[in-house]
Amino acid sequence: LGLPYTNGFSGTIDRRFNPAIFRYALAEQLDLTSRKWAVVDGFVYLGKLHGSISWVDEACNELFPVRELQDTKDRHDALMVYPTPAKHASSLASPYTDIFREFQRQIVHEQSVLFILGYSFSDAHINNIIYQALT
Repeated sequence: LGLPYTNGFSGTIDRRFNPAIFRYALAEQLDLTSRKWAVVDGFVYLGKLHGSISWVDEACNELFPVRELQDTKDRHDALMVYPTPAKHASSLASPYTDIFREFQRQIVHEQSVLFILGYSFSDAHINNIIYQALT
């Protein structure tokens, strides 16, 4: 759709998870003489709270080892929280903690909208964040 978004990954060819990206804003310059800036309308914070089939952990010595791949064909090492009894404990590791923190921060902003896709509302830890934002 051409919507500007962030999901915590930076880069174009080599996309790596960097939680500092959540603090960046896509802005447009309104007035060249007075240096006025405004955040671009329709900017989306995309939170994949339980990971994605396009994420892999390279377990390397780099600062940001989690990569987002374009070609996920025949990959079996996806970085995801699977529906098991221990999934809440699995979501306490990186990058999930950073994504949950940003989700909690974004959901309480005024004039924000939460779109949910493919969620059964069976995770108490996520439901608590949504409930707190609604109250």
